[in-house]
Amino acid sequence: MLSRLGFATLRFLNSEVMDNLDGVLETLRSTLAILLDRWAGSTTPSPSSE
Repeated sequence: MLSRLGFATLRFLNSEVMDNLDGVLETLRSTLAILLDRWAGSTTPSPSSE
């Protein structure tokens, strides 16, 4: 499952985005903060030699 790899799926209704953009952005911000904490100890892979 992708959640074990640090991915998350967030769904918003069009009406939520249009009528409550601040709330949608706050949800995105708080979710990213949680996910970034999970990635803090990981390293970025080296680029391919090809």
